[in-house]
Amino acid sequence: MKSRLAVIMVADVVGYSRMMAEDEEASIVAVRDLNETYVRPHSTNHGGEILKRMGDGWIIAFGSVHAGIACALELLQTLSGNENLKIRIGAHIGEIVEDDEDFYGAGVNLASRLQGQAPPGGMMVSQDLFRQLTGQLAAQFEDAGSFDLKNIPYPVQGYQWRPAQKKKGNAAKGELPTVLVEEFEYAPATDEIQSHAEELREQILMNLSRRTGIKTIESAGEGVKTVYRIRGRLRVSGAKARMNLSMVLCETAETLFSRNYDGDITDIFEFGDQISAKINADLRIQINAYDANRLEALADDELSISELRSRAARNFYRATYSSWQRALALMERAVELVPDDPMALAMLAVGEVMLCAASYEPMPQERIKQLEDGLNLAIKQAPKVDFLYSARSNLNGLVKGDADAALRDAEYALKLNPTYLIGFGALATAMILKNDLRGAVERLEYSMTLSNDDPLEAERTFPLAICYFLTGQFDKAKTVTEALAHANRDNRILQKLLGMVLREIGDGTGAAKQEMMVESLTFTPSIQSIRVLLPKEHAAFADELYSVARP
Repeated sequence: MKSRLAVIMVADVVGYSRMMAEDEEASIVAVRDLNETYVRPHSTNHGGEILKRMGDGWIIAFGSVHAGIACALELLQTLSGNENLKIRIGAHIGEIVEDDEDFYGAGVNLASRLQGQAPPGGMMVSQDLFRQLTGQLAAQFEDAGSFDLKNIPYPVQGYQWRPAQKKKGNAAKGELPTVLVEEFEYAPATDEIQSHAEELREQILMNLSRRTGIKTIESAGEGVKTVYRIRGRLRVSGAKARMNLSMVLCETAETLFSRNYDGDITDIFEFGDQISAKINADLRIQINAYDANRLEALADDELSISELRSRAARNFYRATYSSWQRALALMERAVELVPDDPMALAMLAVGEVMLCAASYEPMPQERIKQLEDGLNLAIKQAPKVDFLYSARSNLNGLVKGDADAALRDAEYALKLNPTYLIGFGALATAMILKNDLRGAVERLEYSMTLSNDDPLEAERTFPLAICYFLTGQFDKAKTVTEALAHANRDNRILQKLLGMVLREIGDGTGAAKQEMMVESLTFTPSIQSIRVLLPKEHAAFADELYSVARP
């Protein structure tokens, strides 16, 4: 067994499984021709050694950075006009370990994982490799943010290349939304309070730096276009502390949101954990809600998996049935690109579960099993990601009717992130199914206090209205349901629920009017009124309310 340092390039044919399913013989011939006409000659010309051929993929080693990058770009540019056959490349500079049978090493694994993050027809390189590039060559690569990659124990910074003709409009610059976290102000002006302010800022910087789709900076250098500025002020009085955080859109100087976070500063680390978790939850929402569409000019099939996730997230946050259909289609493509990507598998499951619940249609058992297997795989690979557990919780609670499993996953999601809004929705769904309606009300009401601008709040508001009704809190049910029904006048489910509420409070005229309105409407699936599975104790209520989901 021996080892050596090399530039490691991993190339893969995009959508090979789909190609094989459509025409196996033609796909085999196409990849063979690709190898003989392009990959092997270009590799040889640049002094590269094909270490391994894997059907639709290659591992190639180069003795120099310039040779490896030149070969990769030459291949990608040559194939850029071929819409039927695309490759993507990942590259890293690291150690290769080899024996008589195979090639190994962390460097090979990292290059392979980066390949999975590259856009079709493009390339993703590690920071170690990017740092070796200079001048015009370096300028061709864009900062793609940080990635949590399978079997890599640390976040990996990636730099991305795609063909020049694909760089149009806003995408031409390849700019990620840049978030500047300014130095926090503090009062009183003591060394101790200064230290607390600096500690909080570092925690927020660390949280943001682990997010994909944005670039976090500590200072605005010359030539850096900052999209958002995060400003903070820490005030301390005795054991009590208040952190004011605001996010400003630099282009217009508009304050997108401003919020106070209060707590006990006796234990600065506990305070920091609590505050930074809340702030991270808010920023997650705000950045997705206000992010400029830097990829607008690019078609779906030109996006990397992280870009597909970003585009899907923006569609999820629009919170309409059609936007969720759009998000689901994007995640279907993402899973096609990288079948074991944890976030893509979870987002795919969320899309299907929510659309199923919104349409009031059953999900085939075979598909339930497929989504469950995907979520189990995702959690196995990324066991500390809150979203994955909330996704599995919703599958169990909204589709399978398994309250205990749904409760376990939702509770664990909130253990990972105590202020996770989606987690509270999943938890409430499970508690409703277990007939713990007052517990569900408590959790849902609390979740409403955690964010001022949650675009997915309606997902938790409708279950809250149901819980108010079933626990006899008809005044609260009326307030919440009226607001929902007013905002969604063509929603048959919401109008029906409002009529049921009015009947219970003795407003017969209002109830009759609502019934007439319901009869005039047709059922249209809506994210604002997804079906919540109810325990058998409330079967009569469910039968009456959900009956209008039929034509």
